[in-house]
Amino acid sequence: MIGKGSLVRVSSPAAGTVLGRVEDLNAPADLPDLPREFCPPGTAAKTRALLVADGCRQVAAISHFHDGDRVIFIALENANGWWDLQGQQLTITEENHDPKP
Repeated sequence: MIGKGSLVRVSSPAAGTVLGRVEDLNAPADLPDLPREFCPPGTAAKTRALLVADGCRQVAAISHFHDGDRVIFIALENANGWWDLQGQQLTITEENHDPKP
């Protein structure tokens, strides 16, 4: 089971495989509000309600390196597994904290 700080391998048929770290992991109800300059008041509550209505159980922010830059993407977990925001199914597995060469 993955948790905040876990090293993970993330695979998808379209994007391939990356090694990353779970930077944040929350149930939809526990997602923080966004500052007013990023969205109108009430937007975060509506978003949380939509995620719950769609059966989302967890929202993960996962970082990895792409072309030398650290990037973060969002993964959503429901009863059928993990998905990215484009609707592609992901396979996420925890990696050993001491990877062997």
